[in-house]
Amino acid sequence: MAKITGERVMHPVTMAECLVAPVKQGRDPEELEQDILDLLGSRLVRESELTRDGSWSALLANTRATTGLKMPDAIVMATALAVNGQVATFDQQLSSVAAALGRLHKDS
Repeated sequence: MAKITGERVMHPVTMAECLVAPVKQGRDPEELEQDILDLLGSRLVRESELTRDGSWSALLANTRATTGLKMPDAIVMATALAVNGQVATFDQQLSSVAAALGRLHKDS
């Protein structure tokens, strides 16, 4: 698998999804958050990055309405669109949409 180059960002809602199972097991989400970011070589995207070209809500709604993605995947896709980034995923539907929009990381 090719190495992902460039800065990696994660939407806070995506991070929350990553933390659900560990929290159910009694683990502290605040301790795990930085561990996950470090493991992925990533950081949480800032709200100002999502809204620099207009309304985040409008971009997210448009992405969800036009792609048919469920909200968590629509958030990933809209985040990539907002920051002019690419999506790295194993999810088939998200992968297909990202490819169609020219946002799929080549080795996903």
